[in-house]
Amino acid sequence: MRAASAVAVGTNKQSGRLSFGYWKGDASESEAKARALNYCVNMGWAKPKIVDSTSRRGYGAVVWFETADGQSHCATSLGARTAQQAISTALQKAKAAGGRYALVEATWHDSSAASREDLIKL
Repeated sequence: MRAASAVAVGTNKQSGRLSFGYWKGDASESEAKARALNYCVNMGWAKPKIVDSTSRRGYGAVVWFETADGQSHCATSLGARTAQQAISTALQKAKAAGGRYALVEATWHDSSAASREDLIKL
């Protein structure tokens, strides 16, 4: 089975702030990128661009962070073995980029439920 994730950001025209969109699932990496960009376009966000993508199956996380100058930025982690690893890696990227405050906005696993390692059969 193939799996991919992609994260795109664009400027929300109503608020003037960065907003993100992601796509995950059964697709190629190029399809995931196109779908993430399409999400941003459909939301009406200006200048959407891909900030991260992978064809490696696993967990993903998006973290918003603020730098000392008050600017908001986005850090991501894709294809991690666990949700906590994805969050930790994204937070490390935010800190390395000068982040002072951070908020975990989203986490996910990009493959189907049939192949998830954390799925418990009842």
